[in-house]
Amino acid sequence: MKRKQLFRLAALAAATCLAGGTALADPVKIGLLETLSGPQASSGLMFRAGVRYGIDRINAEGGWNGEPVQLLEYDNRGGPTGAADKLKAAIADGVHVVVRGASSAVGGQITEDVRKHNLRNPGKELIYVNVGAEALELTGEKCHFHHFRYAGNAQVRAKALVLAMKKANAPGSRVYAINQNYSWGGTWSRPSSTAPASAATR
Repeated sequence: MKRKQLFRLAALAAATCLAGGTALADPVKIGLLETLSGPQASSGLMFRAGVRYGIDRINAEGGWNGEPVQLLEYDNRGGPTGAADKLKAAIADGVHVVVRGASSAVGGQITEDVRKHNLRNPGKELIYVNVGAEALELTGEKCHFHHFRYAGNAQVRAKALVLAMKKANAPGSRVYAINQNYSWGGTWSRPSSTAPASAATR
């Protein structure tokens, strides 16, 4: 599936989830909390392009309940602190759905803040659509009812890589990964019950 199609489905699924709650009198507001400036902006701008595409398609097909879906954009500047501040701004602006992609550190901050907000504000819950933060704990010990992840994780990718190599009769019997010294690399180094026996990390 193409990345743009994935973003469109993510945005549409998030909007659909709202149907289970109280009917909305106002148009659906989706808040994009991304890194839109600084050295990491290239990833954030890519995710923004995908989200814009998805919402444009939804609106071209009639929007939500006959109203156009609104996109509000917030620059988290690449860090958890900035993301927390921008989430507060999004909540004040009446956002119903939060979408963000790059950085599991930022994703961890957002998902916890959304969880706390929803506990404190019954009937005014936010939906968090995660399209890029892949740390295992985000769908493990930090998972909650209003978090939806439309991305894989290191173990999924490792398994796919090893199986593809095996199918292609690629040389060697082990796969080694050289990764960054943060959550992504740490995830690769963890043993996995689903990983093929031929996969090894150091």
